[in-house]
Amino acid sequence: MTNAGRWAVAAFALAAGLALLAGCASAGSEPKTGLLRVDVPLREPAWVSGEGVLLALGEDRRSVVRVDVGEAAPGSRPTVRSEEFGDLGENLAVSPEEPKRAYLPRPGSGEISVLDTDTLRVVEGYEIGDSPSYVTLDVQTEVLFALSGDGSKVSSVELETPEEVPAVEVGGGSETIVEAPEKGLDPAFWTSGPDGVVFYGGDPLERMVEERIEATDMAVDLSSMQRAYVATGARVVALEGDPEDFLEGRLVAVKSRNLNEKVEHVASDELHVFAATEHELVAMRRESLEVVESVGFGRLLEREGIEPDRISGITVGKEDVYLTFQGEPYVLSVKKP
Repeated sequence: MTNAGRWAVAAFALAAGLALLAGCASAGSEPKTGLLRVDVPLREPAWVSGEGVLLALGEDRRSVVRVDVGEAAPGSRPTVRSEEFGDLGENLAVSPEEPKRAYLPRPGSGEISVLDTDTLRVVEGYEIGDSPSYVTLDVQTEVLFALSGDGSKVSSVELETPEEVPAVEVGGGSETIVEAPEKGLDPAFWTSGPDGVVFYGGDPLERMVEERIEATDMAVDLSSMQRAYVATGARVVALEGDPEDFLEGRLVAVKSRNLNEKVEHVASDELHVFAATEHELVAMRRESLEVVESVGFGRLLEREGIEPDRISGITVGKEDVYLTFQGEPYVLSVKKP
C-alpha cells in the first residue's frame, strides 16, 4: 500500500472513531442513572409532588430525612434536612393532593403525626391506637389507614371530620403491608404479605376478595381501585377483581411477567409499573406488563464500591424513579422511559 493509501485508511478510521465517540457522547449526554450521596442510609422513600423532594426514614429508625433531589447533580451531595423522633413506624405517606403534609405512624404513642414536608415539624396529629406501624392514604375519600405493628388489624380515620372508623381485623403478620387506591367513591385498601393479597371495601369495610400468592411487595394501580401489582419471586403479577361484579368474586391474575431475578420492590405511575431487582430497574406498560425498558445499575454500584444487602425502598417522581439501599447512604435515580 502506498503512503497515500495508508493516509486515506488512517483518515477514514479516525473519522469513524470520531463519529462513534460523538454518538456515544450524544447518547450519554443525559445518563439514565445517577447517584446522590446522603448523610445516612435511608428506607421507604416517598415523593413530594411538585417539590422536587423526597422524604424517607433513616435506617437508624430515629429520623425523618428530606432530600432535595431536584437541585442536586449526580454524584453531588443534595440539600438534606432531618428531624429525630422518639418512635417511628415502617413508612410514611405523602398525599399527592396536599404535598405539604406527610403522615408518620408513631407506634409508641398510638398516633399518626402530620409533618410539614418543608420543615419536618409536627403540625397536627390523629389518635388512632393499636400501635400504628404502616400507613397509606385513600386520596379520593380522604381516609387514612394504619396497619398495627403486629399486622393483625387496620385502623382508620377520616381526615375531614376527623372521625375514627372501627378497626378491621386482617390477620396479617410482621411482613404485611397495606396500600390504598387513589380512585374510588368508597374507602378501600389492600393488604399483602407471605400469606396472600386481600382487598377490603364496602361500607362498613369488609374482606371482599383474596388471592393466595406469596407477595414481597405491592403497588396499587393509580387509575383503577380494583387492580394491584404484586412482586412474588421473580415475577410481577397484575391482580384484578371481577370488573362486572365489582370485586364480588376472587382476585384473578390477569397479567404476569417473569424478570428472571427476584423482584424486591414494585411501584407504579399513570403509564408504567416499575420493578426493582438487585441489578436493574424494569419499566413495564401498566395494561399489559410488556417490558418497555430495563436499566441496569449493578455496575454503577460496583464501580462506586456500593454493596447493599438489599433495596430498602422505591418511589416514583415526575421524571425519575428513586431507589434507596440498606446499609448504604445513597439515593439512585433512574430516568423514566
